[in-house]
Amino acid sequence: MLARARQEAWPDSVTAGLRLGGSTPSEANQLVAIERAKGRVLGIWSRIEQTFYHPRFQFLPSGAIHPRVDALLAALAGNPALTQSGDPGGWQRLEWLAQPRAAFSVRTLCRVGASTDPGIDDARAAIDVFPTDPVAVIAFAREDMARMRNRGSWRG
Repeated sequence: MLARARQEAWPDSVTAGLRLGGSTPSEANQLVAIERAKGRVLGIWSRIEQTFYHPRFQFLPSGAIHPRVDALLAALAGNPALTQSGDPGGWQRLEWLAQPRAAFSVRTLCRVGASTDPGIDDARAAIDVFPTDPVAVIAFAREDMARMRNRGSWRG
Protein backbone atom coordinates (compact mmCIF):
# COMPACT_ATOMS: atom_id res chain seq x y z
CA MET A 1 0.00 0.00 0.00
CA LEU A 2 2.93 2.37 0.46
CA ALA A 3 3.61 1.92 -3.24
CA ARG A 4 0.03 3.03 -3.92
CA ALA A 5 0.53 5.95 -1.54
CA ARG A 6 3.56 7.07 -3.53
CA GLN A 7 1.94 6.43 -6.92
CA GLU A 8 -1.18 8.39 -5.99
CA ALA A 9 0.81 11.02 -4.07
CA TRP A 10 -1.06 10.58 -0.80
CA PRO A 11 -0.28 13.65 1.31
CA ASP A 12 2.02 13.17 4.26
CA SER A 13 1.20 14.82 7.59
CA VAL A 14 2.78 18.16 6.76
CA THR A 15 1.21 18.38 3.30
CA ALA A 16 -2.23 17.39 4.59
CA GLY A 17 -1.96 19.82 7.49
CA LEU A 18 -0.92 22.68 5.23
CA ARG A 19 -3.97 22.02 3.05
CA LEU A 20 -6.11 22.11 6.19
CA GLY A 21 -4.85 25.55 7.15
CA GLY A 22 -1.57 25.05 8.99
CA SER A 23 0.88 27.87 8.30
CA THR A 24 4.14 26.13 9.27
CA PRO A 25 5.22 22.48 8.95
CA SER A 26 5.05 22.05 12.72
CA GLU A 27 1.59 23.60 12.94
CA ALA A 28 0.43 21.58 9.93
CA ASN A 29 1.66 18.35 11.46
CA GLN A 30 -0.10 19.15 14.72
CA LEU A 31 -3.34 20.13 12.96
CA VAL A 32 -3.64 16.87 11.04
CA ALA A 33 -2.64 14.88 14.17
CA ILE A 34 -5.62 16.44 15.96
CA GLU A 35 -7.91 15.50 13.05
CA ARG A 36 -6.64 11.89 13.19
CA ALA A 37 -7.12 11.72 16.97
CA LYS A 38 -10.69 13.00 16.64
CA GLY A 39 -11.50 10.39 13.99
CA ARG A 40 -11.96 12.89 11.20
CA VAL A 41 -9.20 11.55 8.94
CA LEU A 42 -7.29 8.28 8.56
CA GLY A 43 -3.52 8.29 8.59
CA ILE A 44 -1.28 5.35 7.66
CA TRP A 45 1.99 5.30 9.59
CA SER A 46 5.20 4.68 7.66
CA ARG A 47 7.93 3.53 10.04
CA ILE A 48 10.52 3.93 7.29
CA GLU A 49 9.67 7.55 6.59
CA GLN A 50 8.47 8.39 10.11
CA THR A 51 5.31 10.09 8.92
CA PHE A 52 1.64 9.40 8.36
CA TYR A 53 0.27 9.24 4.83
CA HIS A 54 -3.37 10.10 4.29
CA PRO A 55 -5.23 8.21 1.54
CA ARG A 56 -6.56 10.59 -1.10
CA PHE A 57 -10.12 9.23 -1.02
CA GLN A 58 -10.67 11.27 2.15
CA PHE A 59 -10.07 14.65 0.57
CA LEU A 60 -12.13 16.91 -1.64
CA PRO A 61 -10.43 18.52 -4.65
CA SER A 62 -9.98 21.66 -2.52
CA GLY A 63 -7.82 19.69 -0.05
CA ALA A 64 -10.47 19.79 2.68
CA ILE A 65 -11.42 16.57 4.41
CA HIS A 66 -14.51 14.97 2.88
CA PRO A 67 -17.38 15.69 5.29
CA ARG A 68 -18.38 11.99 5.50
CA VAL A 69 -14.97 10.55 6.47
CA ASP A 70 -15.79 10.85 10.16
CA ALA A 71 -18.98 8.80 9.64
CA LEU A 72 -17.00 6.13 7.79
CA LEU A 73 -14.35 5.92 10.51
CA ALA A 74 -17.09 5.82 13.17
CA ALA A 75 -18.75 2.93 11.32
CA LEU A 76 -15.47 1.01 11.20
CA ALA A 77 -15.04 1.66 14.93
CA GLY A 78 -17.88 -0.82 15.46
CA ASN A 79 -14.97 -3.27 15.48
CA PRO A 80 -12.58 -2.54 18.38
CA ALA A 81 -9.62 -3.50 16.17
CA LEU A 82 -10.62 -0.77 13.71
CA THR A 83 -10.59 2.14 16.14
CA GLN A 84 -7.88 4.77 16.57
CA SER A 85 -6.68 3.06 19.76
CA GLY A 86 -6.95 -0.45 18.33
CA ASP A 87 -5.21 0.49 15.08
CA PRO A 88 -2.98 3.51 15.76
CA GLY A 89 -0.98 3.00 12.56
CA GLY A 90 -4.12 2.79 10.41
CA TRP A 91 -3.06 -0.35 8.57
CA GLN A 92 -5.99 -2.56 9.62
CA ARG A 93 -8.53 0.10 8.66
CA LEU A 94 -6.75 0.59 5.34
CA GLU A 95 -6.80 -3.17 4.77
CA TRP A 96 -10.59 -3.17 5.23
CA LEU A 97 -10.98 -0.14 2.95
CA ALA A 98 -8.70 -1.51 0.21
CA GLN A 99 -10.20 -5.00 0.00
CA PRO A 100 -12.18 -5.50 -3.23
CA ARG A 101 -15.79 -6.42 -2.51
CA ALA A 102 -18.63 -7.48 -4.75
CA ALA A 103 -20.89 -5.16 -2.73
CA PHE A 104 -19.14 -2.24 -4.45
CA SER A 105 -19.46 -3.52 -8.02
CA VAL A 106 -21.22 -1.19 -10.43
CA ARG A 107 -24.02 -3.74 -10.82
CA THR A 108 -24.64 -3.93 -7.09
CA LEU A 109 -24.49 -0.19 -6.46
CA CYS A 110 -26.64 0.73 -9.47
CA ARG A 111 -28.98 -2.23 -9.18
CA VAL A 112 -28.74 -2.74 -12.93
CA GLY A 113 -30.05 -5.78 -14.73
CA ALA A 114 -28.18 -7.87 -17.26
CA SER A 115 -25.34 -6.10 -18.98
CA THR A 116 -22.81 -6.90 -21.64
CA ASP A 117 -20.17 -4.77 -19.90
CA PRO A 118 -17.72 -7.27 -18.36
CA GLY A 119 -16.50 -4.69 -15.83
CA ILE A 120 -19.91 -4.14 -14.28
CA ASP A 121 -19.52 -7.09 -11.91
CA ASP A 122 -15.93 -6.31 -10.94
CA ALA A 123 -15.41 -6.11 -7.21
CA ARG A 124 -14.17 -2.70 -6.11
CA ALA A 125 -12.69 -1.41 -2.88
CA ALA A 126 -14.29 1.09 -0.51
CA ILE A 127 -11.28 3.35 -0.98
CA ASP A 128 -12.17 3.62 -4.69
CA VAL A 129 -15.95 3.96 -4.26
CA PHE A 130 -16.09 6.41 -1.33
CA PRO A 131 -15.42 9.59 -3.35
CA THR A 132 -18.48 9.03 -5.53
CA ASP A 133 -20.75 7.06 -3.18
CA PRO A 134 -19.83 7.62 0.48
CA VAL A 135 -23.32 6.69 1.66
CA ALA A 136 -23.01 3.17 0.20
CA VAL A 137 -19.57 2.67 1.73
CA ILE A 138 -20.67 3.87 5.17
CA ALA A 139 -23.80 1.68 5.07
CA PHE A 140 -21.76 -1.35 4.06
CA ALA A 141 -19.20 -0.66 6.80
CA ARG A 142 -21.96 -0.56 9.42
CA GLU A 143 -23.48 -3.79 8.09
CA ASP A 144 -20.09 -5.52 7.93
CA MET A 145 -19.21 -4.55 11.50
CA ALA A 146 -22.62 -5.83 12.67
CA ARG A 147 -22.07 -9.12 10.80
CA MET A 148 -18.69 -9.56 12.44
CA ARG A 149 -20.10 -8.73 15.86
CA ASN A 150 -22.94 -11.24 15.39
CA ARG A 151 -20.49 -13.94 14.27
CA GLY A 152 -18.27 -13.16 17.22
CA SER A 153 -15.44 -12.68 14.75
CA TRP A 154 -13.83 -9.28 14.47
CA ARG A 155 -11.47 -10.37 11.67
CA GLY A 156 -13.87 -11.12 8.83
